[in-house]
Amino acid sequence: MGVRAPPPVPNSTHHPHIERSGIADLAMAQEIMRRVPTQWIPQACWTEAQVSFKVLLTTLGLYESN
Repeated sequence: MGVRAPPPVPNSTHHPHIERSGIADLAMAQEIMRRVPTQWIPQACWTEAQVSFKVLLTTLGLYESN
């Protein structure tokens, strides 16, 4: 009974630290991709993941340049 629920997480579009958290998420994603051996991932999935990652990088780059 004494445990209170955490406050609701604000919508990310209204988050004051979105730039910093985006960069941190990106760094974490890059670190994960470095650490996961590629043989664990079927080649088709790996290619798709790399394409998605490039799209994410481009999107973040455009977001930061505005």
